[in-house]
Parts: sequence; C-alpha cells; structure tokens
Amino acid sequence: MRLIFSILFLVSLWGQVELPDRYHTYEEIQTQLEAWNDEFGSNPEPYPTYYPESGIIYHMEQIGISTHDQIPFWGVRLSFNADIKEDQSRVLILGQCHAEEIYGVEIAMELINRLLHPMDFPSSYFNLKAFMEETEIWVIPTYNPEGLRMVHGYYEEEELLHDTAYRKNKRDVNENGIFDYVVGIGNDLDGVDLNRNYDFNWIFGDAEGQTDGGCSGNPSYIANYDYYRGEYPFSETENQAIRGFALEQDFLLSIAYHSSRSGCVSEKVIYPWLWDGEKASPDYPVISQLGEEIAELIPKEAESGSYLPTNSVSRRGNAHDWFYVNTGCIQYLIETGTENLQAIDVAVIDDTVERNLVGAFHLLKRAAGSNYQDGPNKNQITGIITDSETGLPIEGVEVIIEELNGPMLKNRFTDEFGRYRRLLHDATYTLTVKYKGVYEPYSYTFVPSSGSITEHNISLVKLPEFILTTNVTLPTTYQGENDIILNIMGTTSNYNLTHSDFMVTLPEGVYEYVVKSENMVPYYGTVNMETDTEIDVNMKWSAVYIEENFDFSDNWTIETGDWEFEDGMLHSQSSLVYNNYANYLISYDVPIVKHWEGNTFLEFDLGYELEWENDIVKVNLLSATDTSEVAEFSSHSWLIHDEYFPFELNSTDSSWLNIALNSDETLGYRGLIINRMAISYEPDGECVGGDIDQNGEINVLDILKVVNHIIDDSHLNGFEQCTSDLTEDSIVNILDIISIVNLIITE
Repeated sequence: MRLIFSILFLVSLWGQVELPDRYHTYEEIQTQLEAWNDEFGSNPEPYPTYYPESGIIYHMEQIGISTHDQIPFWGVRLSFNADIKEDQSRVLILGQCHAEEIYGVEIAMELINRLLHPMDFPSSYFNLKAFMEETEIWVIPTYNPEGLRMVHGYYEEEELLHDTAYRKNKRDVNENGIFDYVVGIGNDLDGVDLNRNYDFNWIFGDAEGQTDGGCSGNPSYIANYDYYRGEYPFSETENQAIRGFALEQDFLLSIAYHSSRSGCVSEKVIYPWLWDGEKASPDYPVISQLGEEIAELIPKEAESGSYLPTNSVSRRGNAHDWFYVNTGCIQYLIETGTENLQAIDVAVIDDTVERNLVGAFHLLKRAAGSNYQDGPNKNQITGIITDSETGLPIEGVEVIIEELNGPMLKNRFTDEFGRYRRLLHDATYTLTVKYKGVYEPYSYTFVPSSGSITEHNISLVKLPEFILTTNVTLPTTYQGENDIILNIMGTTSNYNLTHSDFMVTLPEGVYEYVVKSENMVPYYGTVNMETDTEIDVNMKWSAVYIEENFDFSDNWTIETGDWEFEDGMLHSQSSLVYNNYANYLISYDVPIVKHWEGNTFLEFDLGYELEWENDIVKVNLLSATDTSEVAEFSSHSWLIHDEYFPFELNSTDSSWLNIALNSDETLGYRGLIINRMAISYEPDGECVGGDIDQNGEINVLDILKVVNHIIDDSHLNGFEQCTSDLTEDSIVNILDIISIVNLIITE
C-alpha cells in the first residue's frame, strides 16, 4: 500500500492522476442533487413506514456562486417538513472547501443518500429517523466549484484545465486576464484559499506572492502561493455566500471536511482554540469534549488507533474560528484520510467515507439530544423566551452563559422562534438574559443534566416606558438642524433631531447619551428615566486648539518601542504586529495650556487591534503634579473611525499627552494607527472666535481663536457665520490679520 501511495504521490507532484469514477464531479453533484429533488422535493410522505408523517424530507436551494466563473453551488436541507424552517437544532455539513480535498464531497453525498434511504441501512435506521425528526441538517457538498472542476479536469474554449493538486478558486489575482496555474502542488499565481478568507484573524493569512515554509511533519513539502488569503476579508463570493447563510440559519454544530496532502495534519479533528499562553476559547471545555469523542470514533486508515483530537493554534482566517466567534456555531475541521487524499482504490474511498460517517453521526446525536446507540451526554439548555403580556416569542434577545463568555465573541441571540440553545458540560452555570433595555433583566443559575436536555422557558416583563424630551439650543447662525444626532447608549438607534424639541420613548433605566453634529462640541450626559424627563442641551461651535495630522514626527518623542510615522499616520510599530511584552511609549511635546472655561475634548481618527482585555493602549495626560488617563483601547476596531473623549484640563499648569501600548506574553496584533488627533474645546461665547459685537471690537485672544479655527477648513462655515454681523471694514481688518498669520505659517 505504501509503495502504491508513494508512486501516486510523485505522479501528483509532476503530472495528473486519473481519478476513478467513484468521485463526484461538479456536474455529477448537480445532477444527483436535482434528481433527488425531483424524487423527494415535493413528495409530502415518501416513506409512510420508515418516516411516518414526515412531510417533505428534502429541500434544495442555491447557496451562492463562484468568484471567477460565477457558477452556482447548492445546499440541501434534510428534515421532516424540510420545505420550511422549523424550531429545531440545525447542523451544517461543508463537504469541500479546498479543491483537491475531495473525500469530504463523498462523505457529504453519502450522508444525504442515507438520510433519504433509511430502509437501505437497517443498522442505522433509528439514528437516521431521530436525526430527521429532531434536527435540520444542511449539507453543502462543495463551496469551491471552480476548484473541484480543476481537480477533475474540464474544457474551456477547447483548452483542457486540469490539476489534481489544485487548492484554491480561480480568482484572477494578478488581473492579467489569464488563468495562471502550474500543474502540481503550489506555484499557482491565481486563486484564493477560501479557508483563509474569513475575517476573524484574516491578517495572519498569507499575503499575495508569499512563499511556503513547509511544515514540521514534512519539511520537503512546499506549496508556494497556495494559502493566499485574498485582497481583503470575504473578498470571495463563495465565502460571502457561506457567511450570509450561516448568519441566517443559526447553526448549533457543524463539520467542515478537509484532507492534508502534506500529511502534517492528517486524520485529525480540529476545533477552536488553544492559542499560545494557554489561551482557550470561552467554550473550550464543551468544544474539546465533543471533539475528543468524535475523534475517538473514527479509526485511522492504515495505522492502529483513531483520529487525533486537537485544538487549533493558528490564527489565519479559518472558517471554524469564524463560525464560533460570529455565530456561536461550534464547527469541527476534520482532516480525513492520510497523504493519500485522492485514493484510486475504491475500497479505500468507501472505507474512508464509512469511518467518517460514524463521527458525523455522533455530532448529529449531540445536536438532536439523542443517546441511542451510545450517544453523547445531553448536557444542554434550551428554551423559548416570550413577552409576558402577549405570550409571543421574542427574537433578538441576548442570552449569555456567564462562565462561557468572552470579549471576542459576538452576542448570542434568540432566533425567530424565540429559541435559544447552548451546549454545556458538567458544571454550574449562570444564564443571563437581556433585551436592549426593553425588558427587566433575567438571571438563572442551574446545573445541566447529562441524561436529559434542560428545558427552561422564560417570560420577560417589560419595563415601564417614559418620554425623554431633548431641548436643544443651537447657535443663532447654525443652519444644519437636520444633521443633529442624538445617540442614546443601551439602545440600537441614533435619532436625527430635526428641530430643537425632540421626544423619544425609553424604558425605565439609566442611560448615557451624546448629542453631536459636524463642527459642534459633542454634548455628553446621563439621564435616569424614572418618569417623563426633559434635558436641556446647549450646543456650541467646536474650536480646535491643537491638531496633529502626523505628516512629520517633529512634535513627538519616542520613549520606547518602534513607533513609525508613515503616509500621514502614526503606527504603533513598523512590523505587522507588536511584540510580546511590549512596553511602547511615545510623548507629544506640544504643551497644552487652557485659556477657556468650557469643556475639553480629545478627538481621534484611528483604528486599533489589540488582544481583548490583555493588551491595552492608554492615552495619558501629564502635568507637573498629576497624571490622569484620558482614553483606553483594548479590542478590535481596525477600520479608521472617529472617537471623542471629554477630559479635565488644569486651567493654570501646562500639560502634555503621551500614548502607551502594553501587551502580555503572547498573541500580538496590529496595534494602533492614528490618522488625526486634535484637542478641541467649547468656546466661551456662542461663536468659535468668541462673541464679537456689532462694532467688531475683539481682543487679541479672540483673533487668535479665529485664526486657529479658520485654518481648519472644516470649520470655515462657522467662522463666516460668526463674523456675518461685522461691518465691511471690520471684516477686511480681521481677514488682513488672518492673511498675515497664514503667510507666516506658510513661510
């Protein structure tokens, strides 16, 4: 067997292997799915004996299209009443992502076949029936149809395109209008690795043209360019389709089938995650237990023993990490087979499918809560959350298991049936439920059962509602009433104020709010809604005291670290990620001296990417007698965006700012980038330049305020409006002064 494999492996490196007809081509997948759709897609009761009162058991739909050739790929839902989405646990099987890894296609197609033909598999009948009754199983045999066609070979305008070692889709990466590929492993200039194109940790995947360093298990294996992550996260239509589908369906569990052609990760069950520093995924006790159980049930192909369960350690835009973080679905990446990932012996193919179906069945039992034939423990809590007044289910309720929560996880919500589900293990848990401040929060402590699913329905009580009236006073020259925005934290909405008196209904509670508009000082406040309440907001033009655009480093001193000024931005380091044990500090040398009475704000146009809760950026304000923190960042918000921070400034002493980045022992990210920094303030009078009277009598400080403000072009309208009542001579005099100052600055 090893001799045969070695010969085939060498052939696959330099030439083509004739794949047996046992493997499904793209066209054969389409033909078979459509044939099953003809047979089962509209049959209301195909098996009165085996699946009594089942309704339609097969539903087929197009999931998406490929990036380059725009060819479709499909998924099928298998369940009782499969023609409608029901209140059931949902499982997703992804048969193929990487083109040459074709075992998963066969496992997926055989799973569909068995669920549709229970009478042909009597030893599995009770499991098949339980799966169809208790779950909705979605199977997508391939979501890389372009790559699958390459592996089997097809003609395009009389040219044969064929590479059994092809991995990616056919994206024209270099945009030369030619499909650039080389027969054999690696060196394909075109194509994107779909399992590096998800946005969670996407940045750590291979860049365009990046060569491969091999792997420790097989140092001679080199696959240059094969792991290209794409131009940006979700750049590929295949991944866009999977993303939208996953967010829509609320899957509980999933398997994504792969194969390791290098042999470095063959015959493994991989799951999210245990990163450096023993940093585990929040649900790791639950995830790893099921992963170990699945792996133990799948015997190896040639050696004794079973598949190896292992947590993922890499961070590089993988599907299983993205699914878990963004949807709550626990996905297992199963590396089927050995290096012989395209066996030509039909017996080996059939055996690989058969052995892997045992693991798939175990996962389906966990989803269904079935322990027939040594099924897994049931540890799970589920229930429906309803409105106590109407009795109707509530979609979008946030459900938290406090002991299994983490800052990188997106919130978990009830689905359209008001249903929540969480897989657990043996422990004591606290369930917390909240919904946008509309209902009274709910908490429940419990211990799940290994023998039965914990059913816990919740009826939420609405909080009383009160009217908040916002009375906004605007500068007399302000003409942009439609651009005033009221943002109340703890709700999902921004409210556009179209007039000075604005009313909104809010549930009882304490809310932070901000009223803001371009060129205006943001107004921050807190309101306790225990009754109908009015708040008065006095909006003023914003005056810029200091602005930094990072075109030069002259105003900064690098105390520690590798800060970099590039393309008008400040970067926390010159490399892709900051160091472990980073202690970076940069100081702003321009002193800040307060000469106004109103509030002071620090403004940023910035992006940051830091390890959640462990790595932190702080902006500090230092004076001769005190140090205070102005701002802090510790999460992922990499796209450039605006943030404002009010802070207290000593009215007599000079103060200085510094920025510090500190990290722990592992897991660096991209750190901090700042496009613009400004210190703005609330001027003493209504106008930016102070209150100038009809005669144009102003002092030197007022002139400096105006000059400082007009240099910032975005505030020019505010200046013109504030000076509109001056006489013609006064305007000329002021503008002459401004011209002289600008000339000096320019020179």
